[in-house]
Amino acid sequence: MSNENPEFIRKYILQIGVNEELKKTVLPSGSKDYAERKKETHPEYYSERYKSTTTSSNNYTTVPLNVLTITDPKQITAKISDPKSGKKINVNKSVIEIFNLAEETYTQIKTGASIFLRAGYEQDGEDLPHVFIGQITKVVTAPRYTEVVTTIEANSCEVVRKGAFIHKSYPSGSTLKDIVEDLAAAVGKSGIPVESINNLPIATNLLQKAYPSGYMVSGSPLQALEKVCSSNGMRAYVSLGRLHVEPTEARGELTKVVTIGDGQFKGKIKIVKDKKGEELTSDDDFKDNGDLQLNLFLDGNITKDARVRVTAKGIEGDYVIKDLTHSLDWKKGDWDTDVNLLLIQNGVDPTPATTQTEE
Repeated sequence: MSNENPEFIRKYILQIGVNEELKKTVLPSGSKDYAERKKETHPEYYSERYKSTTTSSNNYTTVPLNVLTITDPKQITAKISDPKSGKKINVNKSVIEIFNLAEETYTQIKTGASIFLRAGYEQDGEDLPHVFIGQITKVVTAPRYTEVVTTIEANSCEVVRKGAFIHKSYPSGSTLKDIVEDLAAAVGKSGIPVESINNLPIATNLLQKAYPSGYMVSGSPLQALEKVCSSNGMRAYVSLGRLHVEPTEARGELTKVVTIGDGQFKGKIKIVKDKKGEELTSDDDFKDNGDLQLNLFLDGNITKDARVRVTAKGIEGDYVIKDLTHSLDWKKGDWDTDVNLLLIQNGVDPTPATTQTEE
């Protein structure tokens, strides 16, 4: 690969900062910092905060005005893990290392701050896709041999998952749809906007479930939503700072489609088989194994809320994402996306695509 080819010249932008306006909006009154959110347990806080009909344009996908920006050629490594299957809680996690920052720079990086990492190639210009949006959970700067390394740990919803508690009773006859939509709206008020609540056939059927005796929730809105979804064959997760709710085994019921073609493969293509030598496609296998593992050139347009359409000869088909990892290493040259996919079984009619990203 030629270093002059804009298709392969690596490029990234890392931004870190605290959205003060959002912080004022979502923190309980009198709280000094994010840790204080955990102490807010009064039931009236729910009615006062989360029933508000106004929606702030500020949320955790909004880059703060006063932001620290780090870009190439400053050396970084990053690993972003975006699991989806087999877990009640699906948290998008990131570990980022930045090398040899000035002291006045690394001392600005604090726990609780929002972090945005966009990465791609020179050909993307200023329109680099995000590979991670979240909040910092830990930051350490320490010497490593002849260098000084700032290590940042972050996840997609730290502040909101461990935020202010709610206690609420839903009346008898409430449906799962009533509860999910109410809690999703509360998550939106906490700073994570709702991207989608799946309303295609499988989801619609699940959401019709009624609670004759009502239903009670306790915890942060996101924790409460994760719990009620996981008990009813659904999943609530945050990806790139936005909330998604869908059936646990959505199969073809994902309307966003991303296409992967021949030019996007960097390394191994691995077809996973079970002990009998058959390709893994059953619902039971969905929990533990994948059908197709691909090593690709870094592509931030592949997100776990998408259905993947592979056009490469021999492995053509529509797949759902089981897990997704972006790996960046400015020194070694790794600039990869690894996806673990499950083939949508024959006879399952995929839903029509509403969004499609071509190679």
